[in-house]
Amino acid sequence: MPTWREAELRPPTQGRLSLGERLREAGLIDQATLARVLELQRRNQRRLSELLLEQGILSPAALASVLSHHLNLPLADLRFVRADPAAIAMVPEDLAHRCTAVPLELRDNRLVVAMADPEDLRAVADLEAHTHRELEVHIAALDQVLRALDAYYQPGPWGGEVTGAPPSTEGGAGPAIQVVEDLVREALRERASDIHLEPQEGQLRVRFRVDGLLREAAPLPLALHDALLSRLKVLAGLNIAERRLPQDGQFIFASGQVETDVRLATIGTIYGEMAVLRLLDRTNVSLDLGKLGFSPQMLEQYDGLLHRPYGMILISGPTGSGKTTTLYASLNRMDRKGRNVITIEDPVEYRFPDINPIQVKEQVGVTFARSLRAALRLDPDVLLVGEVRDRETAQIAVQSALTGHLVLTSIHANDAVGVPFRLLDLGVEPFLLTGAIIGIIAQRMVRKVCTYCAEEAPATVEEEIICARHGGEEHLRLVRGRGCVYCAGSGFLGRTGVFELLTLDDGFKALLLKGGGAPALRRYLTEAGWRPMLMDGLAKAAAGVTTPMEVLRNVYSPEAEASS
Repeated sequence: MPTWREAELRPPTQGRLSLGERLREAGLIDQATLARVLELQRRNQRRLSELLLEQGILSPAALASVLSHHLNLPLADLRFVRADPAAIAMVPEDLAHRCTAVPLELRDNRLVVAMADPEDLRAVADLEAHTHRELEVHIAALDQVLRALDAYYQPGPWGGEVTGAPPSTEGGAGPAIQVVEDLVREALRERASDIHLEPQEGQLRVRFRVDGLLREAAPLPLALHDALLSRLKVLAGLNIAERRLPQDGQFIFASGQVETDVRLATIGTIYGEMAVLRLLDRTNVSLDLGKLGFSPQMLEQYDGLLHRPYGMILISGPTGSGKTTTLYASLNRMDRKGRNVITIEDPVEYRFPDINPIQVKEQVGVTFARSLRAALRLDPDVLLVGEVRDRETAQIAVQSALTGHLVLTSIHANDAVGVPFRLLDLGVEPFLLTGAIIGIIAQRMVRKVCTYCAEEAPATVEEEIICARHGGEEHLRLVRGRGCVYCAGSGFLGRTGVFELLTLDDGFKALLLKGGGAPALRRYLTEAGWRPMLMDGLAKAAAGVTTPMEVLRNVYSPEAEASS
């Protein structure tokens, strides 16, 4: 079998498409643009891939995908790959940057590297000469390679100057600046959604929340705590002298061309101020409704609701269940050219064209309710209200839905059936609810089985009982992750949503208007064949996406509790 150089980097022969022809056949470039770029290539003697990026014709991700097929090389998504420190140590920083290559893994006598340009044979030769290893080349998007190099070759918060006591002359300001940068970079590389900084006796505990679970990181010296908190407060515009009262703010962390929104919250404990940083990495968030985990049938039904001219759609679930992502993915599904779309949020999390975002500022009187009332005078078609959490906002949102506007909002409730009762608690009349609400989604996030180490295994007795109780098959075979370098040994990599969608039919409305409680409404829905969130999760487990125990860990089911 020929090596990848012999097989893939030779000139195109008869029957093998050139890169330009492959792009044209895939519809990524038209003939006129291809001809123009080929003429530039002829004049400048540069690789076509370089010119395609330089001219903005292809994104780095699109080019990497095309090159992967064109050169028959594996495609590495560096957002979800964790490099082996031993591999990183084999390649000096200057060589890695010069070759634009990220060492990933030592495999037998080969070094696995991710490169944006695997056709750079000089870079390949330099890497092999330095490491004395044959390379196994994977392709990755240029922006991901640059970001990974920035992360892997920066001194981490557990090494170098920041591990000892900070210089007394600066009060730790210098090391604190570096530690903040290193912590955020490390968290982004680990795909963390939150960083927890918890002072304890003798150390500053550091934890990252990854795929919904907290993971321990190496602790920092307690002597760095005050300087680190001061640095974070300066970035977030908070009062550095105030250490007793809770504070919250936000700032933007920039690394290369990538910007990450960071929300900071602090509160005093008996050991000192605790801080949590919530990270919103926009490059790692999908706003494609079809990729969030909806089943095809549920997606079709929900899509129909989004194209209604008026009514109220509510997304429910606890903090961190992906409600905001679902709301914005819903807006992304709509025609925003011919509709006036206004969002009212605290804070504004996403920015994209054809949407008018309003930032709530409670401290100056710009509340949800006041902003919503003002927005109604701006001729809106669609209103997105970040959250309904008080009586006035709930009543205005319901009235808006009844007077010709499509209103999307989130609310905290355990499940879809609990949403109407939450609104009743906020003082909304039952007859207004039944007239306004057209759909309710309840959702949770579950971890996905790591695709790198997934293997089929028989279900345990407990899992078979759980699945059989909710309509599953007998002798079920499931997929589990063994644990590998990519998933940090957890067996899970990434998350997906599990959902339930409730539309209020006449029978449900009648029961609600008669004062029927949640158990009666759930019985009615069960008899009508409604699919609750637990069943959606177990269906994903049966399909190998997650596991039954992971679903049960995240999804509360009154029916399951009653029958256990």
